[in-house]
Amino acid sequence: MNKTWLTLQELSEYLSFSKEKLYILLRQGSLPAVKVGRHWRFNRLEIDQWMLKQRSDYNKELELQ
Repeated sequence: MNKTWLTLQELSEYLSFSKEKLYILLRQGSLPAVKVGRHWRFNRLEIDQWMLKQRSDYNKELELQ
């Protein structure tokens, strides 16, 4: 997948997350996104960076245990 901007469906496939899980993350404000009218768009580079940060945060949490 080489697109810069992804739809919700494409992001769901890209991350192997359900749409429901993505909507939860959107409601929490933790997922980087832009709403254009009624449609969400996701910058693939920002999503990749977000995923790396999730891993980093998880590793830090493990170190504190």
